[in-house]
Formats: sequence, structure tokens, C-alpha cells
Amino acid sequence: MNVLELKKHLLEEHQRDKKLTVLGYVLILFTIIIIASLIYFFAAEIFVKTVEGFISNLTTSYNNYYQYILPLVFIGYLIFPIRKLYILNKRPALIAEFIAHLEEGCMAERIHQNTVYKIVIPLIKIKLNLCPVEFVNIGLVNKEGIKTNTLGYNFAVPYHVIPALKEIISSGNKAKDSKDWYELTETKTSKEPLKSVELFKQFMKSTLMPDIEKIEGERVKGKKNYILYFVIIGVFMAGWYGFQYLQATQTIKISTEVFIGAFIGVFAIYYLVIYFTKIRGNGKSIEADTNYQFKRKIFEPMIQFMNPDFRYILHGHITLKEFLDIGLFQEKQYDLKGNDQILGNHQGVPFQFCDLTVERTLSFSKENSSPDQVFKGQVFMAEFNKSFNQSVFLIPKKSWKSLGGNDIKDHLNFDLGEKVMLEDPEFMKLYDVYAKDQIEARYILSTSLMLRIKQLSQDREGQYFISFKDDRITIANNNRINQFETKLFKSITKNDAIEGFYKELYDQLSFIEELKLSTNIWKVA
Repeated sequence: MNVLELKKHLLEEHQRDKKLTVLGYVLILFTIIIIASLIYFFAAEIFVKTVEGFISNLTTSYNNYYQYILPLVFIGYLIFPIRKLYILNKRPALIAEFIAHLEEGCMAERIHQNTVYKIVIPLIKIKLNLCPVEFVNIGLVNKEGIKTNTLGYNFAVPYHVIPALKEIISSGNKAKDSKDWYELTETKTSKEPLKSVELFKQFMKSTLMPDIEKIEGERVKGKKNYILYFVIIGVFMAGWYGFQYLQATQTIKISTEVFIGAFIGVFAIYYLVIYFTKIRGNGKSIEADTNYQFKRKIFEPMIQFMNPDFRYILHGHITLKEFLDIGLFQEKQYDLKGNDQILGNHQGVPFQFCDLTVERTLSFSKENSSPDQVFKGQVFMAEFNKSFNQSVFLIPKKSWKSLGGNDIKDHLNFDLGEKVMLEDPEFMKLYDVYAKDQIEARYILSTSLMLRIKQLSQDREGQYFISFKDDRITIANNNRINQFETKLFKSITKNDAIEGFYKELYDQLSFIEELKLSTNIWKVA
């Protein structure tokens, strides 16, 4: 997909979002009219008495301020849909601006994806979510690293277009290779093992150190601003509560008008100080900026050092179809988010790897409930040189709860096959094995392969769900970590932090070597 095709999809989804937004407001207005009509015909007298009593209480407590408060509340509710429709009408111009920046080679510093249900029907303690629209908020930077839009671009995007969008905004509209990972069989590849951590240390000192020190300086600056931000908040809050205490104990006596004026004045000064010192949100902004600079100037060269033919997509991850094709999880509509996608061919084996978070929002859900987290961790996929006929699945017996308290096993496929009992008792303590062909399961899980998987599971922390399906192996590590990220309060120059990132990457990509995936042992008799 190119940027012009992307623009077409964005405009089409914008029109869909606009229609659903208008429909939602019409339904709200229709509901209000129905409720008002029912009150008018069946409970007008009770309603009038209730309103009069409410206004009487307001008058007693707040003099006549209700005369100003109630109209302001009504105007606020009226302004919201008008403002929303105004923003919707401006979106085509923003889409054109966004596409123009992409054509100039701008890339996404950050991306945030969320699902908005345009029609939500409350049903006592639960709600019915209808008409989902995927929104993606993107912060672009140009080639010099300068933001093109401080607030970012927030667009409705068709779900099936999101993977292509992430690839375009990660590459600056200059993707080298648009092939799927499993098509990289003809990619030039080295038969040499991955470069060691010691070799990377030499490369880091000779090539990456100036950028590392610069990024660390920005991180320290952002941390100081972040601390200053909370110090200012603390001073203002302490002063405000101190003022209230003095008034409550009658140490000072002021009128209601002065109190309201002081309240407005204190917070006006607070926001003016934050705005003009440009501190508000600076910690978060610096963290996002330093993380982006780390990915572009440190992490991407790190991958190229391993193999210059590997392809890196900063905001990329596997698709929903690829996730379902693993065969481990139930066939549902999941929300996928992730980054740090690496595709390539190592020792003749096509592979891909990414960080991934998988969630699911139920159509019927409790009020204010969060989506179920299905999986969070790393996904590694690789092809075999030879094919096998049936699928085999390895489920770790150690059950970890995913974030939010949901057990990943609640989302596993119910039809994984029969349970297979293997001759290795240590392996059976680690995994439940399922397959529809017991003979082929034993052939695939040879003694040597089980030994390697045992070592993999015991040497590294993680919860490895392993799938042999469609001539591929998938290793899904549900460790609940987004691995290759910098933190505002964590130095990248101390405690061998950069070497740690390289070792994590090395460990992930060494699956091919450790499991000997290029060895021709997969032929089925």
C-alpha cells in the first residue's frame, strides 16, 4: 500500500465515522424526546415539584449562583456535539496535511491505538457496545526530529489497514521490502551465527556512543522537568489546602465571593505557570522522544549490526490473521497492539519477531470495565525447510495470570487435539502437549528438540506457548513485558543497559540456532 491508497482509506473511514457520530447524536436526541414526553404525560407534576425543591435547596445553599451554573452546564452539553462535528469537518484537511508530511519522509515518533464504540446502550449494570471504530493517534517528526503537530493526528482507520499504516509511518514512506516474512526465502543471508555481545560492545563504543550520550542527556533533562512539575503541583496543593484549613478554623475570615475569586485565581496562576514554563506533560513528552531517538539511533543500528538484511518496523507487529493462524487461541475479534517488528532470513530460515499485546472487548460488558488482556509479550515465528501434516501445541503447565487478572488459558483454543504423553518426564513436567496425530507429534518432538526446548524454558524467564502449525513454529512468550523500551527514570548508560538490550535481542533471534530450525529433521515418513 502506498500513501495515496492510505489517504483513500482514511477518507472513507472518516465518512463512516462521521455518519455513525451523527447517528449517535440523533439516537441521544430521540431518547431525550421520548423521556421528556413520558415525563410530560405521566409525571409532569412530580417532576415540577422535584425541580422546584432542587432549585430551592440551591438558592438556600448558594444564593442565586444556580441561575448562572445551570445555564452554563446546559451550554456545555450543547457545545460538545457542535465542537465534535466541527472537528469532524476539519479532518479531511488534516488527512491531506498528514499525507503530505508522509510524502516528505516524516515518521511516527509515537502511536496510540484505541477502539471507540460509537453507540453504547446502557442496560442497568452492563452495557452493549455497538459500531466499533478504530482510532489511531500519531505523532509525526520530520527528518530533523522536529514535531510536525504538537497534538498529533487522530484518525479513524479501517482495522485491516492498520498494519500497512504502521509500516508506512515507521519507514518514512521508504519501505525497502514489502514482502511478507515467510516470502523472504530468497533474501541474501549469512550462514554465520549471530554476532556476540562482546563484538557489539566494540561496535557500540566505536559508533553508537555519541548518540547514546546525547539521548541520556535528554533523558536526564526530562526527568528534572518532570520532578519540577510535581514540586510545583505540591506547592500549589499545599497552599490551597492550607488556605482552606485556615478558613475552616476561622483563623481567617473571608466572604464567599472572595473565596470563589481566590479559587479561580490560584488555579489560573497554576496553569499559567505550567503553560509558560512548558513543563506540563514535558516528562511524558521527553520519555516518548528519547524512546523514539533510542529506537532510531541505537536499536535499529543494533539490528543492522546483527544482519544488514533484517527489516525493522518500529510500530509494526503481526496481523490478526497471523495471530489466529498460530492455532493456540480461540477464533475471536481481538485488538492487537505492538511494536519492534523484525523480519528476515537467518541461516536460510525466514522469520519474524515482535512485541505484542492482545486484548478483547466484549459486546456485553460491565460499566467501566476494562478489556480482557489475552496475551502480552513477544511472538517469534519461523518457517521450516520441510513440511509436516498435523499441528502440535505445547502449553506450559505454569499458569501465569495476565495483567488485569485474566488467565491466558481462558482464551486458548478448545480444539487443540488429544493430550500426548511423551517419554521425557522432565519435559512433561513443563508442558502439556496436544495433537491430533500422536505419531507425528512424537516425530516432531524428537529427543533432541525436547532437550532444546527444556533448556530454553529453564534458562530464560517466560511462559512459552509453542505451536507447530502450517510448516511453521511459533513461540509466544507471555512474560507481560514490552521489552525494548527506555524509561524516564532509568539510565541507558549505567549497569550495561545497552548491552542488556542487545542480549535480549540476541536471545530472541537465537531461537533459530538453538532449536536448529535450519536442520532438515522435519520430513514426515
